[in-house]
Amino acid sequence: MNRSITDDLDQGDATLDRQLDAAITAHDRAAREHASATGAAIWLGAEPTFTDRLSEAPEWLSEALGEDKERRARLLLTSLLGANPGAAALRPIGRQYAKEPEPRWCYGLYARRDGQPVWTGPLDRSTDGDPSPATLAELPRFRASLMEALRARGWVAESVTGTDAVDGAADSCARFVCRREGKLPCTDATLDPRLGRATIHRGRVEGAGLVDELSAEGTLLVLLHAGGGGDANAFWVELPCFPEVAAFLEFLAVLAHTSQELELESLGLRGFPPPVDASVAWTTLTPDPAVLEVNQAPEPDMASFHRANRLLFDLAKRAGLSPYRLQYNGAVSDSGGGGQLTIGGPSPPASPFFTVPELLPRLIRYVIRHPSLSYWFATQYVGSSCQSPRPDEGLRESFLELEVALDHLQRLERATP
Repeated sequence: MNRSITDDLDQGDATLDRQLDAAITAHDRAAREHASATGAAIWLGAEPTFTDRLSEAPEWLSEALGEDKERRARLLLTSLLGANPGAAALRPIGRQYAKEPEPRWCYGLYARRDGQPVWTGPLDRSTDGDPSPATLAELPRFRASLMEALRARGWVAESVTGTDAVDGAADSCARFVCRREGKLPCTDATLDPRLGRATIHRGRVEGAGLVDELSAEGTLLVLLHAGGGGDANAFWVELPCFPEVAAFLEFLAVLAHTSQELELESLGLRGFPPPVDASVAWTTLTPDPAVLEVNQAPEPDMASFHRANRLLFDLAKRAGLSPYRLQYNGAVSDSGGGGQLTIGGPSPPASPFFTVPELLPRLIRYVIRHPSLSYWFATQYVGSSCQSPRPDEGLRESFLELEVALDHLQRLERATP
């Protein structure tokens, strides 16, 4: 390409960037003024999806799972960790669907919004595939050291007696229970079988869903595994369902320090999803049909949201992932995922839609009265059978019911979740 034409294109992009930055700055200023006057802070999140637009493999055309998709997820997570020093890589249990034999995989990045580190311990080798040796004989020492470190911080911690088995495999893990304050009601698995439960990462989750009954009662059951997990780490810590962010961060700090003192070569964190509030950012990478789905941590303003998206889309491109695909007829379409935007607040009760009830009716009416906004974001599929149908694309009765509901909502002085 002619050099002068290239320069002109670059200058045009720079001009557009400046105009966009100016518009975002003006938007955030107006939003802050509105929040100051009404108390309605507006946060923005997204669910971008990416695909390999050059691949003909089923996992990039129609299927949810595939080895290459998981490899790309690990690669993207490694890049995100590099861009967020001090963040923790977590492997919580993923989504479970009726016709699938077990929950899907899930990779997550957990970070503090104030920039302070969440994790300073050994690397999670599952992101780079570099295996480390695991020794079952080291598990009792690991458990004892971790319990001692927790006690030094004022926690109560005791080994679980009555079993050291997972799914009938003796000595495959070491387990203990702990809590931040109070007394442990039971540490014997023969008296409380829940203390001897198997790993949640093997087989289907039965019943109503993933529930940690012990955590709900104030008891945190921690499982320590040597190797395994289908990954490359020497050790895995299976985390319980922590009820609050402060306790979770304190536990991770103690775990990281203990792991360093023991000179562990690698360590992975998996188990229940972590607790989240406005002080932390939780991003997950999960498989969906034909795409890798990224559930981004919401951002408190448009400028932060724009920076996070620019970074994510750049890192995804480096991993060979695209937010769009080329159809066989040459048409350009989206990646194939939902690509939703989420508008809310720092917490459900603080959502602007609850603190200012008339806001949601105004927003819905505005979009309904401006169809161009709906179809501007539409994919090639529109109408009542698409992923995001307009209210007036369905039954007429539903549209009238929505009108009544919005009228009632707008009359409320203060709504609740």
